[in-house]
Amino acid sequence: MKTDHSDTWPVNHRPGKMEKDAPRESTIEQHFCTQVHLRGGAAMKWSSPGNNGVPDRIVFFPGAERPVFVELKKPGEKPSPIQAATHNTLRRLGQDVFVIDSKAGVDEFIGLMEMVV
Repeated sequence: MKTDHSDTWPVNHRPGKMEKDAPRESTIEQHFCTQVHLRGGAAMKWSSPGNNGVPDRIVFFPGAERPVFVELKKPGEKPSPIQAATHNTLRRLGQDVFVIDSKAGVDEFIGLMEMVV
């Protein structure tokens, strides 16, 4: 699996114009966790005291060579500068980091994982 998906995956998947009834981050995160669980995976919440900016979830899928890291955002929101720096550090270390800000982005992520696992 490639460590940089810039050519195949919209790392910062952005929907069109924001609408006032756009889903909250918690709604997207719930959808994400449900979809991972339905495929036999685990999306564990990551808390790393003393290390600000770590992605929200470490995701494990059966048969995958290694976990992937996922940052979930409300529609249109970008990672903070400290989050972006941490994501880049993880990528330089050969890890896969995804930023998802919509249910459609969750579904794209799941589709990609189904293709590579």
